Amino acid sequence: VYGGDNPGEYFQQYPGRFKLWHVKDMDETTEMETTEVGKGIINFQQIFKQQKLAGMEYVFVEQEHFTREPEESIAISYHYLKNLTAF
Repeated sequence: VYGGDNPGEYFQQYPGRFKLWHVKDMDETTEMETTEVGKGIINFQQIFKQQKLAGMEYVFVEQEHFTREPEESIAISYHYLKNLTAF
């Protein structure tokens, strides 16, 4: 998304080939710092609707910028993603 592409188009073109997902969200500032997944500007609900088509098996969260303790940030991302995944 950050690079200007639509993940759904890749899922359609190459179904089942995206087993490992590396996700990170970005805030709505000019710096576009990373933030907790679900708290930023990327529409993960739309992307995760296609997880079965994509073949997703695992999700990895990356976050470099923190405005709270890292453990609290990962818990926020975890709970948000838990509600979006089919596991």
